[in-house]
Amino acid sequence: MQAPRLFPLPSDLRPTTRPSQPLVRAMLAHALAVDAYGSQDDIARRLWPKDEQIIPVMKAATAPADTTTSGWASQLAAQSIADLVTTLGPVTCAGELMRRAVALEFGGSAQINVPSIISAAVGAGAWIAQGAPIPVRQLVVGPGATLTPKKVAALFVVTQELLDHSTPNAEKLIRSAATESIGLEIDSAMFDAAAASATRPAGLRNGVAGLTATAGGGDAALMKDLTALAAAVAPVGGTNIAFVTSPTEAAKIAMRPGSEFKIPVYASSGLASGIIMAIALPALVSAMDPAVRFETSKQVELHMSDAPTPLSAVDTPANTVAAPIRSTFQTDCVAFKVLFEVSWGLRAANAVAWTSAVTW
Repeated sequence: MQAPRLFPLPSDLRPTTRPSQPLVRAMLAHALAVDAYGSQDDIARRLWPKDEQIIPVMKAATAPADTTTSGWASQLAAQSIADLVTTLGPVTCAGELMRRAVALEFGGSAQINVPSIISAAVGAGAWIAQGAPIPVRQLVVGPGATLTPKKVAALFVVTQELLDHSTPNAEKLIRSAATESIGLEIDSAMFDAAAASATRPAGLRNGVAGLTATAGGGDAALMKDLTALAAAVAPVGGTNIAFVTSPTEAAKIAMRPGSEFKIPVYASSGLASGIIMAIALPALVSAMDPAVRFETSKQVELHMSDAPTPLSAVDTPANTVAAPIRSTFQTDCVAFKVLFEVSWGLRAANAVAWTSAVTW
């Protein structure tokens, strides 16, 4: 057994300031324990002596972030994973939308039915005479959204040197790798037009016909497009709506002379250039499972691809081998795996509008 090595203390020894910080720090402590720096608890106490939340994370019976433990799952995990997702990368915005919309938890449920609620606009009878009975306003409850857990997973690899020589920076880099790798995938799925499947929720544009973009270009076309999109979802969201577009169009809107938009505009690399969406936030509902899981390993072989295949497979006319394959043991690296469940849906059919091929 290799003797524990000394490693530098982080410069920031303040207590945890973000809900997801215990999770990120637990991942780093687990990775350091793999390389015989000491036990996970010892590493956590040495690196973050003032962080009282990380110790419960490390106390799970079978895994450092096994959130079936009541103290971790009920007190820390839900906040941790929500914070991790809602603070994704700079070119993702799904997390921000989920934060501003209706946010739920699966909590072990296999399905969440979220009804739409539409108040009748006629015959409410709000004005009554003295002594008269108060009418009961009837609400029409529609089918709304059905959310089922869909698993999101991310793998990323860091060199051992990063853990050895830059422990303070490693915490930031691990957070960045986890949030960006997960965030890009969530954005890509949330804003596309694909139907729901056994592995993913439906994209918000699924089944929604796009509006025709305004011809002619310039500021006039820009304002007409945004006005048409906002008007399409206003019956559901009022002014509580958001625009989502590619980074290119978001920059054009932000740099427009005299631009003072009160409606938020979010950039997402999940949208191709020229696509603009408007989303009624009260109609958007999302759910996440607080049971985030992670593993680290120094002795594993990985297909280093964003479209992985089995490492080897019997095939015709010849057997196939995935490439490139990396051995973390041979290359002195550490692999991190993060998994959790998330889903989203719409409570109203007219909660999303979009257009493409804008001319401005």
